Amino acid sequence: MNTNLYIRTSVAGDYQVLSVEDIRKILAILNKKEGKNKSRMGLKRYIELFLEDIASGNRVTNRGTRYSKGTIQAIRQAIKKFEEYQLSRGKILDFKDIDMNFYREYIGFLMGQNYWLNSIGKCIKTLKQILLAAEEDGFTINPAVKSKGFKVHQVKTDAIYLTQSDLEAIRRVDLRGLPYCY
Repeated sequence: MNTNLYIRTSVAGDYQVLSVEDIRKILAILNKKEGKNKSRMGLKRYIELFLEDIASGNRVTNRGTRYSKGTIQAIRQAIKKFEEYQLSRGKILDFKDIDMNFYREYIGFLMGQNYWLNSIGKCIKTLKQILLAAEEDGFTINPAVKSKGFKVHQVKTDAIYLTQSDLEAIRRVDLRGLPYCY
């Protein structure tokens, strides 16, 4: 069985074996064309382009500023969970698939992974943000995404954290004269 890929290089019928690099270049060109063709682009590809755009600064926040590295990382993490959900279901979801049934199943999936309510809320918020951006870009999304039921859950927390300077101040405290305690 011949595993080489050939391309005709002239009208005369000459053929040339394509290298792996040639195939990659062709695929990159086709992906760019597909990426610009909204009628053929699915949610997966849109998310890829959305991530590229926020990382490059081509897409900015609602306030007109670039997304911070931390925000981009949080969005990537939420998308990773969405991809894990799709893998667990054995199905690649498209714009039309994001409905209330998905919402309930996705929350159940995240709860099954011991995610807390605020972390689940961040995943939902990120997905909703991307879907609303897709709608602004001319894609048709499921109306359920904008319904009151498709909401981001949050609970108020009393999260306390120490800054680097706080930690450094604690390190500098001399405790040698105090008795040892557990």
